[in-house]
Parts: sequence; structure tokens; C-alpha cells
Amino acid sequence: MDKVIEKIFQEFKNECKKKKNVIVMKQAKKDANDFFNLSNAQHVLNFIANDGLENLYFLNKKRWENNPKPKNKIMIYAFEFTTGMKLGYIAFFMNLAGKWLIKSFHLSERRSKVLEEALVKALKK
Repeated sequence: MDKVIEKIFQEFKNECKKKKNVIVMKQAKKDANDFFNLSNAQHVLNFIANDGLENLYFLNKKRWENNPKPKNKIMIYAFEFTTGMKLGYIAFFMNLAGKWLIKSFHLSERRSKVLEEALVKALKK
């Protein structure tokens, strides 16, 4: 991972550890619960702070497409990670007030559904 991206992620993770200046947006909170059994924002922050995002892989950095104030250039950082047998996706950004916002926290769209179904089937035996 690029040193600049690594530094940005570390700053984000440090704020998650402090449990301040990080907001989990509504849909990210719902998805974290649905897909990872993280039932509230505190659980999401603890998960991130305690290295729950294993095998972190940087996907991209791009401008926030749904920014309500497009004149303010806000960049979103997107990563994939593993936890257990799941391939997850997290995207976050820093707003103009200096707070980190977790925009997305769900299963990756690039995961192998065939492998996932086979693993679930094998575990049921």
C-alpha cells in the first residue's frame, strides 16, 4: 500500500480508537449490522480499532459523487478487507469540519459467491 494512503488509514484508525471525530453514516451502520453483526457505531469503531479489517487492500481514492456541496472537493478512500470468511468493503472520508465519516461498510461486490455458498454449505454439514 502506498505510504500516503497508509498514513491516511492510520490516522482514521487512530480516531476510531479514540472513539471521537468518527461518524458512521446510517446506511453503513445498517450494513455493518446486517453483514458483520456489528450492532451499533461503537461496535464498528471497536472492530476497526482492534484490527478487524484484516488483509486490508486499497481500492481507490475518488471524489465524492453525492456531495451535497460539490464545490468542496472531498475525496473518498475505499478498501477491501477480510474478516473470517467474508470479503468486506469500507469507504470513508474526512469532511470539512475534520471529522471522519464512514460512508460504506458492507460485503464487497467482488467477492466470490460460488466460494461463499460452498463454504456455508460445508459448514452446515
